[in-house]
Amino acid sequence: MSFIKEWIYRLRHNRGFGVQSPAAFHIVTHVLREGRHPYYLYPEINALARSKGESPRHCRRLFRLVNAIKPRNIFILDSRCSAAACSVAAASNKVPCTMVSEDNSQNAKQFIERHTNFIAEQDSPLQSLNGFLKNKRGLGLLYIGNTPHYAQAAEEAIKHCDRHSAIIIEGIKSRERRKWWEELVASDSTVVTMDFHRWGVLFFDTEYRKQHYTFWFK
Repeated sequence: MSFIKEWIYRLRHNRGFGVQSPAAFHIVTHVLREGRHPYYLYPEINALARSKGESPRHCRRLFRLVNAIKPRNIFILDSRCSAAACSVAAASNKVPCTMVSEDNSQNAKQFIERHTNFIAEQDSPLQSLNGFLKNKRGLGLLYIGNTPHYAQAAEEAIKHCDRHSAIIIEGIKSRERRKWWEELVASDSTVVTMDFHRWGVLFFDTEYRKQHYTFWFK
């Protein structure tokens, strides 16, 4: 696909054209695009993102997405305890959220304590995830950020996914993760998949036919 054709394809999907899943259409047109009425937590999300050298816009987008998904539980794998990961945790602050991270920076710690139903996990990442999945009736949301265990984590989590589950994966632009991401998209285990160039989302609701969307948001 030429660059111009790809750009037009992404632009159409960014505006919701060609998005056949009602849930996916709602996410594109009402969730991922910045609304006129900001969430109360935006100022703190912006400050945390800037303090960590991350994109406030990306963090706000993740916050809105998870808020819309309303997962029954959240598990976060992110060794840096990034602002993006903190935004995911804060989006559903009334559900249990487990995070495996090696970063104990004070600003992130304070944000988490104020705005999340957070459970710190001390075991290794994969041991923690396996224990989490074993003790839950199903996976709500898995966020895969900066971790070398991304493939093993996704493979294990997918076994516990149902129509209410979702997996958010960062870093899919990299050569290492891109091929692996494309295999996930093509897999029979995923249903609706969304590619945002640098990150992606997997949904597992079998009420919809298998569909893949590619977007380009700044």
